[in-house]
Amino acid sequence: MSNNFNQLSISANFDFKLRTTLNKIIYLKISLSLYSKKIESNEMQAPKKIKLNKEKQTLDITWNNDRIISYPLTFLRDESPDAGNKGETILWKHIPPPPKGADKPGKYEIEKIEMVGNYAMQITWKDGYDYGIYSWDLLIRLGEYIEVKNNLHSDFDHDH
Repeated sequence: MSNNFNQLSISANFDFKLRTTLNKIIYLKISLSLYSKKIESNEMQAPKKIKLNKEKQTLDITWNNDRIISYPLTFLRDESPDAGNKGETILWKHIPPPPKGADKPGKYEIEKIEMVGNYAMQITWKDGYDYGIYSWDLLIRLGEYIEVKNNLHSDFDHDH
């Protein structure tokens, strides 16, 4: 029994280290990608077209550099940039968000999208949730994360 426990412990420790390493790789790839994008263009990215794809359950944004990013609706809602969802930091102290209640119908369905100035959009979800402003910069960063995550497997598919 002790031998099995040691094997499980070693396996769990390896899994933890692997996940930690993969998260670091994702972070570095996103950081490098964002840095290179900023060097390529000092122009602020802005959407040319925003389209709700009900079939795929994504919000497809075509940016002014003709890049298209498909944001899963579940991801956008779960990553809503508001204090009630992410918490907030005041004077270097993080205040966690309040506990979440049960999901309401329409949680991952978009009711409407409104532009906020020239820098962001606000999504109203069908369950009435309309907190959080998605700036263009935030959406670009989230898009980088989605692309790296979706393509991460290709970095490990070949033998070294």
